[in-house]
Amino acid sequence: MTLKAGNGPASDAELKQHARRDKLVVLQADGTAPFGDVVHAVDVCRAEGATVFLATPAK
Repeated sequence: MTLKAGNGPASDAELKQHARRDKLVVLQADGTAPFGDVVHAVDVCRAEGATVFLATPAK
């Protein structure tokens, strides 16, 4: 499972830092990312006041 913010994998601390700094977060989740993990990442970013966009793999 891979969840990225920016150019690399993201921990909660990295998501918070990115969200505070940029206020716009693009999350990239591959097809194996559990739904709950993606929702958690969105929640972490939104709690820091960021707008979140989800990028999904092209089919």
